[in-house]
Amino acid sequence: AGICYWLYCTPFGCSVRTSIKVRHYVPDAVVSSYSNTGENPWLEVRAMSMPNPTAKAGGDGTTNNDNENNLAKFKNADVIGHPAGMVFSQFASASGYTCEGAGTAFMPYLLSTLDTIAWRYNIPEAFYPEALIPGRREIGTRTGLNLWGNVYPRGGFLHQTDDHKSGAVVAQRAGDI
Repeated sequence: AGICYWLYCTPFGCSVRTSIKVRHYVPDAVVSSYSNTGENPWLEVRAMSMPNPTAKAGGDGTTNNDNENNLAKFKNADVIGHPAGMVFSQFASASGYTCEGAGTAFMPYLLSTLDTIAWRYNIPEAFYPEALIPGRREIGTRTGLNLWGNVYPRGGFLHQTDDHKSGAVVAQRAGDI
């Protein structure tokens, strides 16, 4: 990405040294957002987030009345360590110019099915200042009439007509945790 300049001083004088400035991205995790509990689209990790007595079903809210519009959407989310992140990290760090990533391959960092109170009831998230003050931590803009949703409270429910946007907001919430 560039060069760093270092002023190196000793009792015998000063000199300028340079080093390469490296910018890199090491993927630490894969975030999945999906509607139905136990149906993570990443098949290899699906068994980690199966339905349990406190986390069943999922999907969108409905009133089954044509004259009512219930925009409530529910998404589960899983944050799993990137399978190639560790391999790439070891390869890149061997050069001495990059740092190792923080993730561990296939490590579950968040499984929404195992955190029912926080993910389905927003406790304690509903009481955070970011959740109570409109305009804080929002994805999109109110002024541009393009508000996708808010990051807080970081749970699985939100009101959004577009399923893709609701999935993206929930993925951001899970990644934020």
